Formats: sequence, structure tokens, C-alpha cells
Amino acid sequence: MRSAFYNLVNFINMTNINDVYGQAARIILANIYKIPDCKITDVAAMCYVSTATISRLCRKLNYESFAEFKNDVIININYFN
Repeated sequence: MRSAFYNLVNFINMTNINDVYGQAARIILANIYKIPDCKITDVAAMCYVSTATISRLCRKLNYESFAEFKNDVIININYFN
């Protein structure tokens, strides 16, 4: 089973502090419980980036799309709660 939490933490640890994707990943991780109720536009606004950046970040995290990432977040939140 993939873990959105693990993927985010691992990605953050592997990126430069000034990397735009790393910064977006940090913001997403800090607000992980809001993700199930968000659209990609909401997440992009939260991270101060474009929707394309969020989409590329999801692909860098080995997800096909934001929808797949969001689904994994939901599964993980339900599993850990």
C-alpha cells in the first residue's frame, strides 16, 4: 500500500529547501487533513503555485494525477484514524 504521507516526507527530505515543489509539498503535508475537501485549484492557491505545479508535483510523487494523490490521502487518513 502506498502512503501519501511517506511519499511527501521522502520527497521533502530529498529536495532543496528552495525548490518550489518541495515548498508545495511542505504546505500540503502541513495541511494534509484539508486535502480530501480540496480541489486542485484550492491546493494550488494554498501553496501559492499554479495547478500545473501541483499536477507535476503529484507526478513527481509517483501518482498519475492529483485525483489519485487525493484518493491515497483519503485512504491513509481513514486508515490512521
